[in-house]
Amino acid sequence: MRMKLQSFISLSLSMLLALSVSPAIAEECPNGICEVVFESTGNGVFFETPANAQNLTFVVSGAAGGRGGNGGRVTGSFLEAPVGFWVYVGGEGLIGAEAAGGFNGGGRAGGTRGNEGSGGGASDIRTSNSVNDRIVVAGGGGGGGGYAGAAGGVGGNLVADEGGSGQGTGGGGGGTNSGGYAGSSNGGSSASSGSFAVGGTGGSSWNAGGGGGGGGWYGGGGGADDDSCCSDAGGGGGGSSYAATNLVTDIVHEAGVQAGSGSVIIRYELVSEITSLVVTQQSSMLLEVAVTVTGSFVPSVADLMFADENCQAAEPVLVDAAYVFAVSSCQAEAFSMSLVNEAAGLMKAGVSGVATLELDLTGPEAALAMTAPDAASYLIEVSATEEFSGLELSDFAVAGCEFAELSGSTLTLGLSLI
Repeated sequence: MRMKLQSFISLSLSMLLALSVSPAIAEECPNGICEVVFESTGNGVFFETPANAQNLTFVVSGAAGGRGGNGGRVTGSFLEAPVGFWVYVGGEGLIGAEAAGGFNGGGRAGGTRGNEGSGGGASDIRTSNSVNDRIVVAGGGGGGGGYAGAAGGVGGNLVADEGGSGQGTGGGGGGTNSGGYAGSSNGGSSASSGSFAVGGTGGSSWNAGGGGGGGGWYGGGGGADDDSCCSDAGGGGGGSSYAATNLVTDIVHEAGVQAGSGSVIIRYELVSEITSLVVTQQSSMLLEVAVTVTGSFVPSVADLMFADENCQAAEPVLVDAAYVFAVSSCQAEAFSMSLVNEAAGLMKAGVSGVATLELDLTGPEAALAMTAPDAASYLIEVSATEEFSGLELSDFAVAGCEFAELSGSTLTLGLSLI
């Protein structure tokens, strides 16, 4: 029945080309932890696991029934990261006479009153497009009975809740090995029981119809109405949940937590890798070492080893994907550094773990040029043989003047005007 791991990771290319559907997803990876959210689209979606992904987890939530119970939820993690898998997200049950069930197994509602609810669809992860290859299933909720009818049972858990009873009884919840039983009535058309992956259909009477069963590992049974009296039909049973413990672990089941359509959330961690190590000289006394990282690893000063023991580094600042270290006090003209500790083992294949640079430790030669003085001051322009920065007034020794001001590279000297 269920694929083993070898089959799980070896879907054929021809199948993917023929059946793959573009997902409606949002993906973000803050600090190397990625989250992909799948919403209900009425189609299955193939998710290809990134090559550098690890620690995959999931949150699978079934859909609610129309005027009915909320869907269930299953959370857990994969024992091993698969190459890829299919995601089916359940659609919310509808409201109306003989309303169609929600996508992915929701049962059809009964008819005549017009406010009967169909069952919500299950959400699942599977190894192919077949329901036989589902490895995680979150059951959908049952639909509500017509007119002043009873509520649908909530989806979720290994055995889901039954629907509420009115004049006709509610459908039973799906279980681990069988679908929920059909609700009973004394007249009208019969409800149907749930089956593998599919919720049962609600029964109908001249006055109102029962709710449809929720989809699930096994679907809930349809609710029924009594033809002889009154106007409150039974609700559909909820669909059951499931997890294949040979492929997934850390499983937690919840019942009745998802309103509206279902959802599937996949989270994973990107394996850290250092893709470049670059050193640049900013001035005669300052260097910058940029370590570019993918994933969640954050390098520190402890990961840097300098050939010149005089070099001093500050903790890094993140600029885009690069961690930039300010390095000062180096004295040797031949600069060389490498990564140690955990960082050394994260270097991308083919990328050097050593950064070298011939340093220019001689500062620029400066020249002073005085412009024609006015009555009270002298202007002196500072120029140099190289581009420079960081000039301060304290760099000048001034005698015989009552004031001195520095603006950029222009020094103003003169007598006080007060």
